[in-house]
Amino acid sequence: MKNSQKSEQRIQNQFGAFCTRVLKNETRYIRRELGNKAIKEKSYDELSEKDLYELAAYDNYFDGEYSFDV
Repeated sequence: MKNSQKSEQRIQNQFGAFCTRVLKNETRYIRRELGNKAIKEKSYDELSEKDLYELAAYDNYFDGEYSFDV
């Protein structure tokens, strides 16, 4: 009976170590992804007027319409 308790405790410890390892690796992966994202992204404050103009989208709903005074 004592061997089964030791075996169960060993399995629980191994599982705990596995879970800890998985969580640490996931944390490392998320931090790396956030770092890469921060390098690639720019704030609107950092963009020049030319860059902002290139990103802008304008609607041309009324370009083909004419108004007449009657």
